[in-house]
Amino acid sequence: MPETGSKIPTPKAAGDAFERLCSIMRKLRASGGCPWDARQTPESLKPYILEEAYELLEAIDLKDNNKIREELGDLLLQVVFQATIFAEQNRFDAADVANTICDKLERRHPHVFAGTEYKDEKDLHRQWDDIKSREHGNRTKSAYERIPRTLPALTRTQKLFSRASRAGDRVPAPADLPPADSDLDRLTDRQKDLVIGARLAETVLLAMHHERDAETALLTWVEEVLRLLSRNSGAPNPAGEKS
Repeated sequence: MPETGSKIPTPKAAGDAFERLCSIMRKLRASGGCPWDARQTPESLKPYILEEAYELLEAIDLKDNNKIREELGDLLLQVVFQATIFAEQNRFDAADVANTICDKLERRHPHVFAGTEYKDEKDLHRQWDDIKSREHGNRTKSAYERIPRTLPALTRTQKLFSRASRAGDRVPAPADLPPADSDLDRLTDRQKDLVIGARLAETVLLAMHHERDAETALLTWVEEVLRLLSRNSGAPNPAGEKS
């Protein structure tokens, strides 16, 4: 049983700080630790990963450095939490996770770590894609199938277009896609979804043409509208101030 009431010393170096976090999580999960932390599973923590990621995005939008630091820590906790659980199952630990991404970064940046030359940024992207293809060479999924289904729709669409552009592929239209000027009231639900989806996809292409992220652009619009609605209603605005 771990000694209760004893805190892990606060280190200065990033590596030592990371080990401190790992030690704290092991203590929380151990016998005599925190019952809530001890009963969590990779599946039960999934909502918290999303929640912390979105809270970090909000902090970045607010340009609040203290809040960004806090939310980065909360997100890092989720990484260590998951790694600790898998370490208990003798699968891998936090060091394996860190080394995996370090190895990947070095492998995918040969122009930095291996002296490989490149002509321009387009050639750099081609090298990156070639390396990824070799890494996934023994897997059956295509580059398109590897786009996570859990991504927000606009983000997933933008990744689809981006990968098609790099590969030189033309994005096909669904065979049963009605004409753009169709009367939606006369269409089936699936046909309505296809027509509306095609128009949303055009908006994603517009964002990409101007080198903008479609998801971020829509969220920017939503935040501005919410700010105006809050001001007009006399309710507190997102900064917590009453107009």
